[in-house]
Amino acid sequence: MSEKTDVFVRVWAPDRIRLGMSISSIARWEMEPDIRLILLICEESLHIAEWREHTQICVPAANFAQASIQLAEVMATGDIYCGGDDDMLIYGKNFVARGLALMRRREYKDYGLLVASPTNEGEYPTGKYDYPADLPEVAESHAVGGPGFLRKGLMTEFPAISNNEYAGFMHQHLLAKGFKSGYLPRMHYLHLGSRYSISVPQQCDGYGGYR
Repeated sequence: MSEKTDVFVRVWAPDRIRLGMSISSIARWEMEPDIRLILLICEESLHIAEWREHTQICVPAANFAQASIQLAEVMATGDIYCGGDDDMLIYGKNFVARGLALMRRREYKDYGLLVASPTNEGEYPTGKYDYPADLPEVAESHAVGGPGFLRKGLMTEFPAISNNEYAGFMHQHLLAKGFKSGYLPRMHYLHLGSRYSISVPQQCDGYGGYR
C-alpha cells in the first residue's frame, strides 16, 4: 500500500457562497489518490454531512491563521505535506504526486514551500488551462499563497497572526531557516475565492467587489 500524503484544507465558510466553494474544492481533493484529507474548519463555518468521512478539527476564529499552521505542522506524518484554502480548485491529474516529485528533486531542495499558480490572478495568469511550455518549473517568490507543499519541521514558531499576515509570516519564517518559497508556474488552480477572501472578508461587499 502506498504511503498517504497529508492534505490540510483550511475551511472558512460562514455563508452559502463560501460553502459552495468549499464543497467544490474538497470534492476535487477527494479525487486525488493516496492522500489523507484533514479539514481545519473555522468555528464560524457552515457544515455538511458528507465531510464526516474526513478528519475535522474545529478551529477558533480568533486565532484561525496561527492554529491552522500549528495543527498542520504537528499532525503531518510525512516529510512533506500539502495544504490550501477551501476556495482553491486544483487542476490536473495527480496534482499531489506531481508536487511531491518536484519538492524531492535535488535542484529544489532549498525550497521549503512551493505552491501552484492561479489561472485567474497573480504573476502567471493566462486565462487558459495550459501555460506556455517555456515557463520554469519553479519560480522563486515571497509571501506565496495557494495550494502547495511544505517540508515538515520548518514551522517551529506559532505567534498570533492575522489571516492577511499568514503568507508573509510563513515566508519570513522559512527564510530564517535558510529555505526559499516559490510558485509552480506549470501547476495550476482556479482561485474561486478571488474577492471573497479569507484574508480580507471585512472588505468584501458580498458581490465579489470591495467597499
